[in-house]
Parts: sequence; C-alpha cells; structure tokens
Amino acid sequence: PCAPPRRGTRQTRTKALTKTRTPTRTPSPTPTPYPTHMNSNPSPSAKATSGVLLAAKTQTAVRELSRAFADRNVRKRYRAVLIGVPAVLGGDGGFNATAAAAVDSSEPHVISAPVDGRASVTEWRAVNITRSLRFGYLTTVDMWPRTGRKHQLRRHAAEVLGCPILGDTKYERIPHGDEGNFGISHGMGLFLCAVELRLAHPLSGQDLCIAVGEPPKFTKTREREHRRFLDLADAGAAQDDDVEM
Repeated sequence: PCAPPRRGTRQTRTKALTKTRTPTRTPSPTPTPYPTHMNSNPSPSAKATSGVLLAAKTQTAVRELSRAFADRNVRKRYRAVLIGVPAVLGGDGGFNATAAAAVDSSEPHVISAPVDGRASVTEWRAVNITRSLRFGYLTTVDMWPRTGRKHQLRRHAAEVLGCPILGDTKYERIPHGDEGNFGISHGMGLFLCAVELRLAHPLSGQDLCIAVGEPPKFTKTREREHRRFLDLADAGAAQDDDVEM
C-alpha cells in the first residue's frame, strides 16, 4: 500500500488490515492481522513510501516470520529512482549509455559500508537510465539489502553512490542555489518501494515470492523528465534515449 496509516493518526496499519483482511480459521489466530514487515522504518519521513506489506494471521506465523527476518532468510527487493548516475556506470563525467548497459548486465554491485557504526551491505543493479533536464540523469535501480539498518538504502544511495533517492529530503545534498531545481518531489513522496519478498511459508515451508509492480509515479516521472529534456534541451544534447539495463 502507498502511505499506509501510521501510529499517531486516527487510523493505523493494524486497523487498516483488520478492515481489509478476513480472520483465519486455523489454530492460535492473532486478534488482528499482525504486520511483520514494511518497506521502511515507520517514521514521519517514511509516510510516503509504498510497497509490499506482509501480515501474519496466527501466533505461529508471527513467530516464524519474525525469526525469518531476524535470521535474514527473507530476500527483499526494492525499486528506487536515484538522482544522477553512480560512478561505477560512468557518472563521474564519463557516462556512456552503451558502456553503462554493458556494465550492468553483470552480477549486482555490492555496497559494504557501515551505517551508524554497524556493518551494512546492499546489492544493487541499474534497470533504467533516463535523461532529465533538471538532474541530467535519473537512474532507476533495484536494491537488495543484506542487512536491515535504519535508512540503509537511502544512506547507501546518497553517501556511497553519491546519488540520493528522489524525494529524500533528509539525505539528498542539494547544491546551494539549486533548491528550486531539486525540489520536484514535494507531495510525491520518497521514490523507494518494496517490490518483492522471497521467503519460506511459515507453516508449510513452501518457497514464496510476493511481488508488485513499481508505483505509477515512477514511470510518470521518468516519462515527464525525459519529455522535458527532449523538448527544451539543445538539439545536439537531446539525442540520447532512455537506456534499459
């Protein structure tokens, strides 16, 4: 769900789940569906995120799913839109669309950088690079966190890749005087979405893959930014199309 209701409001995730999910007939049910996972820490800065929400209906499921997350037996994939192009793809000024596509047809890149002094590892791969009049480029990436530190993906994107997630007002570094150019996401939320969970069913052990598509705003923003680039950029600089990785 996009921007699920949070604690401190009249509605909460639990209330929303109660209204939308039927109770189970299996033994040891929970009083209400229990949310065991959300794509971001439920803080005010996460209120506009979206993605897969996993809920347990029995005490056994709560226990097993909690253990699976704690033991890192759940594979999570996130989709994000980054401002700029990571240096490994030539974002340091030598960007070439063909070379970037070749680089990212390989195994995912690995970021190993501590967050708040704790070991943190993120895998990532670019899936699309879009020309943008405002930002130069927007890079859409898939990210797989191996660890679960607070704001790990956001900080790895901004602090390690040098490409903050679009809409991340906390970690993006806006050049002085460019605030007007960068402030395009007010009211649009953070461009980070949990799009896939892979895990074993808490009772049967069967492999599960729970997946959703990226939010429509991702596609609309890429299309709008690229269209503005084609319409307004110099003719000589507007020859590059989107690059699918």
